[in-house]
Amino acid sequence: MKGGDQGNFHQPDNGVRYPVNPFDLFSDLICCFSNQIIHMVIHLKGGVDFELLKRAVMQATLAEPVTRCRVVKDNNSLWWEIMPDYSIEDRILHLTTPNPEKLLFQALSYPLNPYLGQIIQVILIDTGKESGTREGDIFRGHEENEEEHEDILVINAHHIAMDGRGLKDFTKLIMKEYSCLMKGSRSEAGITPVNSRLLPKISALASSSESHNTAIETESWCSKISVPLSSREVEKQQYSLLTLSKERMELVHSVRKKWGVTVNDFLIAVLVQVLSSTAREISDLEIPLFTTIDLRRYLHQMPERSVMNYSTAFEVRIPIESGEPLQVTAHTAHAIMNQIKADNPGVDGAREAEQLYEAGYCEAETMIKKIWEKIQKSENKTPLFSNTGIISPDHVNIENHHVHQAYILPTHSCPPGFFFATSTYDNTLTISATYAVPAYDPAVIQNIFSYIDRIIPGSSSFPEIYKVLE
Repeated sequence: MKGGDQGNFHQPDNGVRYPVNPFDLFSDLICCFSNQIIHMVIHLKGGVDFELLKRAVMQATLAEPVTRCRVVKDNNSLWWEIMPDYSIEDRILHLTTPNPEKLLFQALSYPLNPYLGQIIQVILIDTGKESGTREGDIFRGHEENEEEHEDILVINAHHIAMDGRGLKDFTKLIMKEYSCLMKGSRSEAGITPVNSRLLPKISALASSSESHNTAIETESWCSKISVPLSSREVEKQQYSLLTLSKERMELVHSVRKKWGVTVNDFLIAVLVQVLSSTAREISDLEIPLFTTIDLRRYLHQMPERSVMNYSTAFEVRIPIESGEPLQVTAHTAHAIMNQIKADNPGVDGAREAEQLYEAGYCEAETMIKKIWEKIQKSENKTPLFSNTGIISPDHVNIENHHVHQAYILPTHSCPPGFFFATSTYDNTLTISATYAVPAYDPAVIQNIFSYIDRIIPGSSSFPEIYKVLE
């Protein structure tokens, strides 16, 4: 950071330290209003062997030593410090219940504190029904009815160490290690050095046709149009989920291809229609969204496994006229997104992170807190949308197991923060949201998801079930 070379590491008496990168720092700074914990949820059949899973997680953390670090604040900078006393026993839990769904919210709610070395948490929720043998057999009761052996595997990770792409890669690593242990084969996973997180500046890798303000932008953080806020009170955090089946998604793909738009354009159009329906204004509107972007596209080389935090968000504003069809909104979103893509999207957000990094921790913390105070006074915050993309079978599958659903859930924020996210597994789309209650009225959120369901093609033929995790 300020006054130091990113390529060098500092070695104090109590262990090796490496400076964090600008995106790591930014994730730490916004912890003043966001828990910065992302989640991979995997529903599978076959029965996971907890002891093998524990060994697999241990191997995965050895291959990705950043997960064995704690964050240290020293000399106006943040550092990754490798923990010689790291214990895998603290990072993996086993919960047993006849209905794993009932403990899912609990599994998602364990806190992670990077300053205490809490970077990841892996939780296995199973039915507790023992059958077959446990030793050397990855699944129990293979010859029995697998309907009785549905487990849920939850991998929680702090965003300071990995973004959505990083979480998928770390999950894939755990699953590969698990399969190797099952077969008795040797792991071929290489070790990712902590100092490999120190990447070149985005400003040195991407150029834009437009001039950019060097000051930190704050106006786009606040929005007059957002999900309606009922109060500032927070009793708990909730997750809302809507899953669109394969059959429904086949129809969606058919429609959006006919319209000539991408999946992301389509989803942005859906959210713009939803947010416009909540606005009090009758006149035509311009709906703002912060949408996340993976900045790995700007790197000349990137390893296949990329367990790191290298993403940011940019603002997109979509005009919408009262009563216009979804197709029109999708075409508008498509045109605007194409314009943004032509001018290095996400670069401005990356530059902001780099500027905060160069300012030093104390000044950067003051700047972010001022922005948050401004958001709180306005009682509005631009909604965040993250399309985390496709979770491939290669990310989550284990031999002899059937994964029937997998999705990523986003971070929680203090009100007026509101976060939408989507992820796709096996051509099944999960739309989720995180929010505080009663700051956001659950009935209003349910109405929003009902509206999402209605405007996406196929609601009459393939009605979906709205689910709340609380």
